Amino acid sequence: MHRRGSTHRPRARAGERDDGNSLLVEPRAPTSRPGERLPLGVHRRWMLVEGWVQGGQFGKHGWSLHEHERADSPPLALDTQNSSAPLVPETLLKVSALARASLASSGTGIRGNAPRLETDGVADFFRVSRRVQKRKSTEKSREEKRAAALEARKATKAKRAVIFKRAEQYVNEYNKKEREEIRLKRQAKANGDFYVPAQPKVYFVMRIKGINNIAPKPRKILQLLRLLQINNGVFVKVTKATSEMLLRVEPYITYGEVSLSTVRQLVYKRGYGKVNKQRVPLSSNAVIEQALGKFGILSIEDLIHEIVSAGPNFRAASNFLWPFKLSNARGGYKQRKFLTFIEGGETGKREFFMNDIVKASN
Repeated sequence: MHRRGSTHRPRARAGERDDGNSLLVEPRAPTSRPGERLPLGVHRRWMLVEGWVQGGQFGKHGWSLHEHERADSPPLALDTQNSSAPLVPETLLKVSALARASLASSGTGIRGNAPRLETDGVADFFRVSRRVQKRKSTEKSREEKRAAALEARKATKAKRAVIFKRAEQYVNEYNKKEREEIRLKRQAKANGDFYVPAQPKVYFVMRIKGINNIAPKPRKILQLLRLLQINNGVFVKVTKATSEMLLRVEPYITYGEVSLSTVRQLVYKRGYGKVNKQRVPLSSNAVIEQALGKFGILSIEDLIHEIVSAGPNFRAASNFLWPFKLSNARGGYKQRKFLTFIEGGETGKREFFMNDIVKASN
């Protein structure tokens, strides 16, 4: 193809000689061992050498070696009788050095305006080479992915065994605690005494009033408790500080202790976690492990146990749980909201009756 503004001449066909400005050379065999097959497209092909060679480019019709057009380009001569290097694709880049060496020894050569070297069939060879390399890289990446998947399955299997073992320990712990409660109640009844259960360690706090006519201090406390909307609920560890805060916002909330079954229903049905400040559903244990794995909490049962028992990592577990968004209680509230629970209303402390309103709102 002629380039606009270029003096490049049409290349001579295979088997023809130009008028002193080109040279046709039949490639030698790439190996000296008898009976070995040549690469695809190299056998019985012709290479056209025009000018002298410095750079290279792989084009549509084969491998081409080019040099920028310069007025002081030295002449070219290729000694095909003494050259022992096979003109195959692996050695095409060495043609320039051979040409310059032949030029220095003979003193004669060929000059061209658009020097290039091409060979038919080299494109096929490089195309096959690229396919082989791509196949090898694909197989290598597939093997790496297969090995990584195998390691992940092994790790998941080992982790699942740990999770099941912990869950079994939690069940035994819950059953033992329940049996102990029953034993103490029966013993007190047999002795004519009254059984007083231990003080709760965790409260579930639920907001039942809106934002109208709230003083600044109660508003700030509600913000600290993360109760920003009506029917929001959170778990709070019972301490002196939290008890004082709950007393200040009693007209807007209701709170009390909840059972293990209520906590489990809340977490499984309406549980969401805070991951990168985003509300993420607890669809798998991986979400919990990603956020709380450093605290030894690997599964949803670990999270429930940490909440119920008010463990050492209760604060991290409670902050990880997004405030529960409950519905309005089924059947509505039985009494007026502005009265406390002990006065026949809905606000304030409910003790273990908190389970009823949570189940009605869940």
